[in-house]
Amino acid sequence: MSIDSLPAPTREAIERFWSRLERLRAEDMIALSARPLDATTHAGTLARAYEAATFAGR
Repeated sequence: MSIDSLPAPTREAIERFWSRLERLRAEDMIALSARPLDATTHAGTLARAYEAATFAGR
């Protein structure tokens, strides 16, 4: 299934989610530059992006 085949609101929500995830990962990498991005940090980043997307109305 391609993202292009999804309804516009769903596609836009997914695009916003990934955009936010990329920004949060960049923030995490800057904040945690002294240590590698491990699985726990990655899981926390995903949780923050999901919360942000949910709060924004998806």
